[in-house]
Amino acid sequence: MSTSTTLLLRLAGISLASFSSGLGEMTYLQLSTVYGSLDSPIDLGGVAVGWFASGTGAAGLVGAGLWWVLRGLGVRVGLLICSVRRVVLRCGQS
Repeated sequence: MSTSTTLLLRLAGISLASFSSGLGEMTYLQLSTVYGSLDSPIDLGGVAVGWFASGTGAAGLVGAGLWWVLRGLGVRVGLLICSVRRVVLRCGQS
């Protein structure tokens, strides 16, 4: 969708990405409340949320840094590189 020339498709892509991100975050935070009910002296729910917050903060910094590096190539090329990078990382995890 990033290579589309129509505004409607671009906005649809932004909406889908935002929705999926919000849904995943909301689900994780709801499930983390269950971890505190285990018979453990450590508050696992609090620990999990702390690590989650650290990860999202780092992702914001790394993402902004990556875009800073790629911005000289233009928006279209930068988004294509980021898209291909994501697919390569996903294949490497399998």
